[in-house]
Amino acid sequence: MLNITSVDNFIQQVLLVLLQNAKEALLMTNDRIDNKIQIHVSLDGELVNVDIADWGEGISKAIEEKLFDNIKSSKKTLGSGIGLYFARKLAREKLKGDLVLVQSSMPTIFRFSFKNYLSPKEQNDASANA
Repeated sequence: MLNITSVDNFIQQVLLVLLQNAKEALLMTNDRIDNKIQIHVSLDGELVNVDIADWGEGISKAIEEKLFDNIKSSKKTLGSGIGLYFARKLAREKLKGDLVLVQSSMPTIFRFSFKNYLSPKEQNDASANA
């Protein structure tokens, strides 16, 4: 069992963005038999790593380079574009972690990492500056 002391609504927001993106990737890929999303959680020192993998169409090299920098959607019809930018900002600034693209296709894997323990002061600071 893994006990986490952090700001749960920020963790939920990042996970929601990642799961929504994975779902949209699968919806854009109708010809795959292996449509699935896989979640793997591990502990690495003081960091919790949540890997979210999907077997959708993947991310092109051109999009990969500006995936987190640009607040524009990389999708033609779905998504607002602010999701990954905002999720990474939350991970880094509020949860003392990060959000990175680990693998761009077959499967596409994003890793969301965050400290498994934020002190009460760190939690208050994160929530107060939200």
